[in-house]
Amino acid sequence: MGIIIECPKCGHWNAGSAQVCRGLIRSGSKKGNPCDVRYLRRLPAKEYLIEYKSSDGKKIRERVGPNKLDAEYRLQEMKNHIDDQAPKVQSSVTLSEIFDWYLGLPETKKKIAFRRIEARIKSLRRLFNAEGKVQELTVRQLELFVAQRTLEDSPMKKGEKIAPKTVKEELSLLKSIFKKAEEFGELPAVPIRGTSYPEIEVNNSRERIFSEEKFQRLLEATPQWLQRIIIMAQGTGMRQNEIIQLTWDSVDLERGFVRLKAKDTKTRTFRIVKLLPHVVKMLSEIPRVNHTRKVFSQHLESLCPIGQLTAMTHGKMLWQQQESRMPASTIFDMISSPRLFERGQDRI
Repeated sequence: MGIIIECPKCGHWNAGSAQVCRGLIRSGSKKGNPCDVRYLRRLPAKEYLIEYKSSDGKKIRERVGPNKLDAEYRLQEMKNHIDDQAPKVQSSVTLSEIFDWYLGLPETKKKIAFRRIEARIKSLRRLFNAEGKVQELTVRQLELFVAQRTLEDSPMKKGEKIAPKTVKEELSLLKSIFKKAEEFGELPAVPIRGTSYPEIEVNNSRERIFSEEKFQRLLEATPQWLQRIIIMAQGTGMRQNEIIQLTWDSVDLERGFVRLKAKDTKTRTFRIVKLLPHVVKMLSEIPRVNHTRKVFSQHLESLCPIGQLTAMTHGKMLWQQQESRMPASTIFDMISSPRLFERGQDRI
């Protein structure tokens, strides 16, 4: 749900908060050129529209007029109408009881990300009325949760707010919990349909650029087992877990490729990754052992057991034991992201 501004020059629909039109000119000698009309909200000829989803999930756009207050009032009116039309769950179960039930499921406890799930549910308990009944939950409460959560300070990144991606994942978890509760008979139906959840825009673009000097300093400060993981990440753009779980039967050193099976990737799609010459040389120097098929795990088992401490966290600990010109927080920021380096041009 949201407000849209229609540009009077090119007719492009922009987000309600946009200052500059992002559309293209559709006719005339300048056809195809960027519109770039500025101060959209100040133009008298602009038009506001509202966008929302009906109870059956269909996206609807409705033209309101040149007044933003009218658009906001109409959008709120439609939100209230959708809330009233939504089927009410007749259940006396509270949110807290559903959260406890979900955390107690054997399949939930077996998840690798169980600690992360606990942390997300803790945030949900804190900002929702955990002792309130599930049937009383509304779309408005979900929107308030998003608004409050995005204003909170990040516990991991000083001076920054909670990332939209985190809030989106917390709401996705809430949706999954309700769906699971319905499947197990804990709830007669989900209290809010998935199409009614607030839409959260997530920008996953990465702005960090590594210089050759910084990369070499990173290698010099780390032990050999971690150097190999960093070189693999820099040369392929593979995700952290894809590297840690990589097995020799997926590596073709002769042809210079890694074949990632669908079950081993985050997106659950088969992928072939090209290996640069320096990565092939590094992999060929790794000794193979009989007790494991994994490429890198044999270097971690004695130093950094998988499941107890990730390689990236261990890298921070090692760095803190050394004296260096680069602070520990900098190196941890460099090596703790899911993808250490982006090399999209090397992925097929």
